Amino acid sequence: MKRETMIDILLCYMRDEVIAVGGNANTYHFDFIFNGSNQENNDIINLQKKLKINDDELKSILRECITDGYIKRFSASEEFKFLNITEKGMARAKSVQMSSPKRQIVYSILSHPLFNTIVSSILSFLVGYYLGGK
Repeated sequence: MKRETMIDILLCYMRDEVIAVGGNANTYHFDFIFNGSNQENNDIINLQKKLKINDDELKSILRECITDGYIKRFSASEEFKFLNITEKGMARAKSVQMSSPKRQIVYSILSHPLFNTIVSSILSFLVGYYLGGK
């Protein structure tokens, strides 16, 4: 899985959690505490199920999101404790959720030059046949 896709999944997960409790990006926080036993940390368990990655890869993704400004860190004691998704992260997650694979396929077909050539040829033929037949 591509790294950008993993970031999208992480941000969408965080956005969905914030929306589920009816909060906003500033009031809801996440704790990703890596202590070898992740049995009590639902955020890590849920993300690792979705992303199918280990702790080190998840830490790397979280660090990249913090660096890019998608996630904000408020705790100085632990690296991944008390994280908030930023407005920038919420916007990216919403953008990902709004764009579906079907839309992307349709847009790629419509923007293909061969498609435009075929459609314009068919339209020209139909207009000529309709106007020439009378």
